[in-house]
Amino acid sequence: MDFLSKRINSIANGQKASRRQVVCCLSNSVETSIFNDGSFKLLTSSLSLLQREGYIRGFNFSIVKRFEKKNSSFVAEVSSLYLTIYLKYDSVGNGVIRSIARASIPARRVFITSKSF
Repeated sequence: MDFLSKRINSIANGQKASRRQVVCCLSNSVETSIFNDGSFKLLTSSLSLLQREGYIRGFNFSIVKRFEKKNSSFVAEVSSLYLTIYLKYDSVGNGVIRSIARASIPARRVFITSKSF
């Protein structure tokens, strides 16, 4: 499962569980940068589109620093990157997103028009 599909599943599961927000760990180490490939840009542009169209309230990136003990005397500081997605609900409490799925995957490209929805 790729980077974007995991976040889509997180959003769908959060809506089913009526969560106000979903927190996802994007990278256990910021140094092993996820920013180099195009999947991070695809994720941020997809979340911006969902926010602009009114399907989510917003999203936020945060870096959490923690200390890991490598051996008995060496302690290393590790920074993890987290994504928080704030979900949106209507006045009754139903999720604004009724269904969400990814039509095109890396192994199978699917091209559809916007009028097919």
